[in-house]
Amino acid sequence: MPRKRATPQIDQPPADLILTSDWHLREDQPLAWEHSYWDAQQVSMTWLQDLQNHHGCPVVVAGDIFDKWKPSPWLLSWALENIPLPTYAIPGQHDLPQHSMSRIDESGIYTIKSGNGLSLLPIEPACTRLTPSKTPVYLYGYPFGTPATSLATRTRDGGCHIAAIHQLTYTRRKPYPGCTADNATKLLTKMAGYDVVITGDNHQGFAIQGDDGRWLVNPGSWMRMTAGQIDYEPRIYLWYHKGNKVVPVNIPQVPGAVSREHIDSETAQAARDGRIDAYVERLGDEIEIGLSFLNNLRATVDKGKVRAPVQNLLWEAVDEHTD
Repeated sequence: MPRKRATPQIDQPPADLILTSDWHLREDQPLAWEHSYWDAQQVSMTWLQDLQNHHGCPVVVAGDIFDKWKPSPWLLSWALENIPLPTYAIPGQHDLPQHSMSRIDESGIYTIKSGNGLSLLPIEPACTRLTPSKTPVYLYGYPFGTPATSLATRTRDGGCHIAAIHQLTYTRRKPYPGCTADNATKLLTKMAGYDVVITGDNHQGFAIQGDDGRWLVNPGSWMRMTAGQIDYEPRIYLWYHKGNKVVPVNIPQVPGAVSREHIDSETAQAARDGRIDAYVERLGDEIEIGLSFLNNLRATVDKGKVRAPVQNLLWEAVDEHTD
């Protein structure tokens, strides 16, 4: 397939890392998309290749490389050929069978890693050491399900310590009713000792800086994936070792590719029936109606009321029956 190209933004000086998350690589068409999602995904990946070539630095992905843990052989081959190298990643729940790290060797992300398509970050306290300058950078991994903790021991060489964690966090109101996740300020405090914390799972991008100069960067989803993101601008963040600086860069998007038509028609029908109009008004546009089941399921599991064997069965069923 010939590669369509979008010109990367190159008006910044060369960065030391490109921070991303939630790629959700897939070959099927999301319900909200009216144009070819696959073509748009290819353009975005080629743009990332060009951006990396310009900056000459590694890419970091804070989880959910794939939309499903068992991608097709065709998608695996495409990923091996197109993921820019070097790329360092951690698995998110979408990358893991039954959301379990114990089964990672069955997953597509493990296949990509085995084929030298990317490197998986070791779980803290182990780390990957990079040397973008005279001062080294240490990368630590917290895959989905690994609790966030402070850094036990900082090196004495003046190095910068960066953690990638696939854990939901947010900046304003809770992203769904019953959410028990830490907000970004609390999570940054909990992960003391790290100069930068890169998070995944929340598809809305943002970055906050603490009073001590440390950063929490949530790059957000790689693509517009739902009708709720119709006006969203997907982005990556450039990270600069000198001064511990982060700069957002928007990823080029196909204009008018996402539609709310299926949401609006369903909402109108429900309102006419008089069943869920008040509920829809309360949700607003930030959470897509079709995702409410998964949000409610996650909230129930987060409360600790579901035994581990039952959780495994639930997530297995979700993997089989959700897009």
